[in-house]
Amino acid sequence: MRKNNLWNKIFHKRELNEQEAQYKKALVIRDFYPEIMERLKCSDLIMLLYIHKEAWAKGYRNVDLGPSKYFRTNNILEMSPDDVFLGDIYGLWTKTISYWETCRQDLYGSNGFGLDPNLKIYDMICGQYRGILRSNFTKIKEEACSYIMEYEEINN
Repeated sequence: MRKNNLWNKIFHKRELNEQEAQYKKALVIRDFYPEIMERLKCSDLIMLLYIHKEAWAKGYRNVDLGPSKYFRTNNILEMSPDDVFLGDIYGLWTKTISYWETCRQDLYGSNGFGLDPNLKIYDMICGQYRGILRSNFTKIKEEACSYIMEYEEINN
C-alpha cells in the first residue's frame, strides 16, 4: 500500500485512487455490519435471501457468498428462491428455498443424530443459511477492518 503523499500523487495517482476506493468500500462494510447481523436473527428463508442480496450489493462479496453449489445463479442480485439450494445436513436432501418453504411445519422426527424429534426442519434449514451468511459476513468485515487499519496507519 502506498502512502498518500505528493510523490505518490504525482507518480502513482491511479493506485492511490484505487486504494481510496477500496478504503471507502471497507468503511461501508464495517458500518453496515451491526445492522446486517441484527437482521440475520430472523427465521424466514425468503428474508435471509433478501439479506444476502442486499449484503452482496453493499460489498459483502467472497467466493462462498457468490455463485456456488449453494447459490446456483450467475448473478446474486437476481437470485431467486429456486436458485438457493440448502440441506445436505442431518440426512436431509439438498433442496431449494421454494421446496423448504412448503415444509414450514414439518418436524424432523426420530433420527440417529441425537436431535430433538420435535425440531422443525424449516428451522434447521434457516439455521444452515443463517450460519453460511453469518460466518462469511464476519470474515468479510474482519478483512475490511484490517484494510481500514492499515490504510489509516499509513496515511495518518
